[in-house]
Amino acid sequence: MDDERGLWLVIERKSIAWPTEYAYRHSNDHVVIEIVSHELEGLPMECLYELRLPMLLQGSRKEVTDFASGVGKAIRARWDEITSGTCFKGRSGACWWRFGKVPEWEREDEEPTSGLKVAWIGRGLAVTDSVDPVKPPEELIKARHKIYGSCTDKFTAYSAARRVLVLDPFGALRMENLEFWRNLWTHFPPLACIGEIWSGIFDWVTDTEQDWIFERLYIGA
Repeated sequence: MDDERGLWLVIERKSIAWPTEYAYRHSNDHVVIEIVSHELEGLPMECLYELRLPMLLQGSRKEVTDFASGVGKAIRARWDEITSGTCFKGRSGACWWRFGKVPEWEREDEEPTSGLKVAWIGRGLAVTDSVDPVKPPEELIKARHKIYGSCTDKFTAYSAARRVLVLDPFGALRMENLEFWRNLWTHFPPLACIGEIWSGIFDWVTDTEQDWIFERLYIGA
């Protein structure tokens, strides 16, 4: 708010994801790491070890929890062999894993020489997860309507303000470019109460630093 010039800025910030279960699958990844790390507590990791897992694990929370617990127990049971240089891998349904020492010639320059490293393999999203901006999935249309409803509730009282919707896209939407969003707004115009739409993504800006990246996706008439 700028009282001297009579200018107001009102922002509604929302997350949007495709597939719609992206956030849940991403949380599965965190659950696995927490459980495996707990199972491996106390093991002497004097070298650098790597646990490889598929990105965006699918399954119910119980399935993922059981999988992670099984991975941790299997690693602990074979620890003497692993420290001798043996790699082990396993599978439970669609979930697979691989664990072993990281050879010195495979280490990154700034990686530690001991401890646990987790490597997520694959994008975790199928080709079928891509979105057609002209014919988006019904679930995504519903998510958009819900976001627009929130904007209506918030922006109605500020008709003279600069009204900005900031979207934090996840999953397949995070990889879409400006052309995709322009096509989407052309076929599905935002409500009149929304003056601008920006994306706000927290991502890597250099090899070692992360920061917010903002890009304007839409501006009303």
